[in-house]
Amino acid sequence: KEKKIAFAGNLNPAKLKNTEDYLKSRFQWGMSTELKPIDDKTTAQIIIKLAKDIRLVLPEKVIEYLLNRMPRDFMSIKHALIKINTFLITLRKKRIKIC
Repeated sequence: KEKKIAFAGNLNPAKLKNTEDYLKSRFQWGMSTELKPIDDKTTAQIIIKLAKDIRLVLPEKVIEYLLNRMPRDFMSIKHALIKINTFLITLRKKRIKIC
């Protein structure tokens, strides 16, 4: 049974310093690609989709706020939305005291 392995890094394998030549060569055998940060529009679409998956509706201003203040990686976005959702659920369960 054939198995595959993937490596991720912030440099092209050819530019690795202090790495044996045979390892650089092997790393270059496979496919290599550069991943660039995603743009605001795509990030906003990801936020909307993940929010929708947990039945969370976010106003446009909240999405803009998140775009300006949150890291762009998937896990950071997901964790932020889970925290927002948890906070809102907790907030809804509290009774409002009238003085």
